[in-house]
Amino acid sequence: MPPTDAVPVDADRGLRPEHLADLARSGLDASDARAAGIVSLDAPGVSARVGFTVRSGGYLIPYPGTDAVRVRLETPHVGAEGKPAKYLSPLRAAIRLFVPPGVVDELEADRVRPLYITEGEKKALSMRKHLGVSVVGVAGIWAWKKDKERIPDLAELGALLDGRRVVIVFDSDAREKWQIAHAAHALAGSLRDEAGADARWAFPRGAGEAKVGIDDLIVNDGPNAARAIIEAPTEPESPVPFVFRERLRRASTEPRSGFVGTLLFEDLAALLRHAPEAQRSALAEEARTTLGLTSQDRGALVAAAPNPTPNGPPDDAQGRALTFRDPEPWSDPVDGASLLDELEAVFRRFVVFPSRRAPAALALWTVHTWAHSSADNSPLLHCTSPEKRCGKSRLLDVLGTLVRRPLRSAGASGPVLFRAIERFEPTVLLDEADTYVADNEALRGILNSAHTRSGATILRTVGEDHEPRMFSTWAAIAIAGIGELPDTARDRSIAVVLRRKTKDERVERIRSDRMLREFEPLRRRLCRWTTDHADALRDADPDVPHALDDRAADSWRPLFAIADAVGGPWPVCARAAAVELSGADGDDDGGSIRERLLADVRVVFGESDRLPSAELVRRLVTMEDRPWAEYTNGHPLTPPALAKLLRPHGVLPKSIRMKDGATPKGYMREMFEDVWARYSADGAATPPQSSEHRASGPEPVRNTSPDVAANDPRESEADLGLWRGGGGRVGACGS
Repeated sequence: MPPTDAVPVDADRGLRPEHLADLARSGLDASDARAAGIVSLDAPGVSARVGFTVRSGGYLIPYPGTDAVRVRLETPHVGAEGKPAKYLSPLRAAIRLFVPPGVVDELEADRVRPLYITEGEKKALSMRKHLGVSVVGVAGIWAWKKDKERIPDLAELGALLDGRRVVIVFDSDAREKWQIAHAAHALAGSLRDEAGADARWAFPRGAGEAKVGIDDLIVNDGPNAARAIIEAPTEPESPVPFVFRERLRRASTEPRSGFVGTLLFEDLAALLRHAPEAQRSALAEEARTTLGLTSQDRGALVAAAPNPTPNGPPDDAQGRALTFRDPEPWSDPVDGASLLDELEAVFRRFVVFPSRRAPAALALWTVHTWAHSSADNSPLLHCTSPEKRCGKSRLLDVLGTLVRRPLRSAGASGPVLFRAIERFEPTVLLDEADTYVADNEALRGILNSAHTRSGATILRTVGEDHEPRMFSTWAAIAIAGIGELPDTARDRSIAVVLRRKTKDERVERIRSDRMLREFEPLRRRLCRWTTDHADALRDADPDVPHALDDRAADSWRPLFAIADAVGGPWPVCARAAAVELSGADGDDDGGSIRERLLADVRVVFGESDRLPSAELVRRLVTMEDRPWAEYTNGHPLTPPALAKLLRPHGVLPKSIRMKDGATPKGYMREMFEDVWARYSADGAATPPQSSEHRASGPEPVRNTSPDVAANDPRESEADLGLWRGGGGRVGACGS
């Protein structure tokens, strides 16, 4: 476009002819420009909008629903780095996604409607007008992320993209330049891994292989030609091999004289320099067969690219491939009790535990990761602490050297996690959970579903036909973070609470790589023992202490099965750990907010047979160390809020008659009797509902002696209030 003069442009008069002509090259007219709010600016106007001096006029493109804009310049602006720019955004403006009006509504209304991502605003408007598709535009091939994270606009679309076909429609030079294909491939990988999208790409081809965009194809060849391209997307390929094969395709139709030293030879050799080393020989062989080269030509091509350049993309152009190594099983049968004793000792070497039972629970859970396929339930292992620097990450370090197929991450989206579980069956170790779990609904769903084999699945659509497919979420998962988990996840977890060590407490320090070498024999023995006992663990139906509620019983049952198969002191030790770590001794103040409310209401009622709502709330608010004084955004609990909390239990306020004849809204004691019996954590806890949670032998006996908690771990079964009788000796466990 020729430059404008310095005369200010009156936006009410519309766009300059040269600006309209530029829009017309994308298939847009004056009415489209008016609808999009596009206006012409002279050079001073552009400078005012972008916040620095620009010597060219242009037209301004607003981003719908935001205050963001971009300016298409008449002549490129050369910045301090010497790079010419055809488009400018305001100084220090955030990177935004161009989302035409109505697109989000369409995606919300139709879960299988494809979404297209193209380069720039004009192409998005053109595809919207002529193809009638849901499309968004990125301001550049890398303008979909910042600091290795998706930009907020794209991240906010995440829930709408899960399982949806998303097609990346960049310009045709993505077929010629691996750097552009790399950007498209990285975007596809991000959409797939972070949002669960079925990400594909579709790049146009122009006459004579000139660079064209999808808008050029619409204008020059018609909407049907463009539609044929975007409706036949392909799976993204590794960038360099993709561009290499595209170059071979063009070369196969070009007249050629000779090979070595030609422009074609130089093009292919340059691409091989950027290819992963493991792929270069195979690509050179493809060139030989496609072009009919001699073996000498092929050798010359490989020799021309001796080393991959450090600036090239990795094998998959993003991240590193996941690999897992299963150890060779130990050659001789393994004594299970000795194995568990060693595992418990390992945890004590490296971490300080407030609970003396926690290392035993960790040892049992470690074995469970190797016997996971034999279990029907899998407890979430929650490593928590009140503050940082209490050893949570160190504990995950130790677990990572011992568990089967450790997959450790300091953050993960739901889609990438269930795909990793489906493919690799790993043991998932999630660190820094307090920074991302509470706000990640999809991830919380996976954590919850992983507890029970029969429910550990998630449904997604895949492929061009959007075929519904089931993905597994069945995995052993450990999660570390400060504070508590959401109620539903906490209910399915075994909590190991850590604390910061004192100056007098000592733990051993060792590098992770040395830990791996030292514990390799342990891993081999774990593999052998669980292989030998897989059938016995699968058929086990271990006794469960009555002190555990139903969910805790389910969580601990696979660990009890391991302890019973091992024998020795471990059956008693495992059940003692379960009672202590589950808070079944009455010291725990856990449970959901409704469970805590029911317990506190019971305390407040005392011997009363009725209480007005206002009086019940007043008494709750005055309780110390309870949440009711600041329950509602820092303000005290109110009668309506109380009624809302109790409503799911079928407890509703009603008019009650008091002794003085008043009839306020309130509650009768009898209204709570049933829910107290079902949800109370004390003597009126949920009674066993089936024989599967009871021992086949005599009733358990709880010892209320204050001396039990202080004993060295040599309690008898009766002392622990567990099951009487049974085989195996009773002795020290981890002493």
